[in-house]
This record gives sequence, C-alpha cells and structure tokens, in this order.
Amino acid sequence: MSKFVCVQNIYGYLNGKRELKVELIPYIAEVLGVSEQELFSFDIEYASEYNIRYSEEIRELIDLLAYAPKTVREEIKELLLQIKKISEEKMASLQSYTK
Repeated sequence: MSKFVCVQNIYGYLNGKRELKVELIPYIAEVLGVSEQELFSFDIEYASEYNIRYSEEIRELIDLLAYAPKTVREEIKELLLQIKKISEEKMASLQSYTK
C-alpha cells in the first residue's frame, strides 16, 4: 500500500467518508501524534497539503517569520525537518501494519 493511499485513508476516516475499523484507532492516533480520544474530538486540527495554504495560523506564522532573526529561522527549520522525519517514520510504521 502506498504512502498516499494510507494518508488518503486516514483523512477519509477523519472526514467521515470512510468507516473506521476499531482495530486501526491506535495506529491512526500514533501516526497523527494524538491520543485515541482526540480522534473523536471536534477540536482536533490537522494539516493537509491542501488546507495548509489556507490556514490562518500558517499565514500568520509566515508573516511573523520576517521578524525572526536568521538563527531563530534556522532553528525552526531544523525542528520542522525533525518533525517531518518522525512523521514519515510513523507513516512507514503504519504501512508495515497494513501489509
């Protein structure tokens, strides 16, 4: 199963377009970095490649970056790259469970 299919399935669960299998709840929560209970909360926020461009919070962060010193921007970039790596590793882990 490709990474895109897994991500698409998870968003389908979150959007209510797919029926959620109970045994997948722990894996989905782990990949998203939330508790299992948060999956059933309406307060959960997640970013997709589509909505991240339109998120008010993201636009505000981008605007504020202009005021951050170069060293701070570099630290933020490094932290985000680390988060991306962890997220990709979790997705790979989830894929191994679905094979």
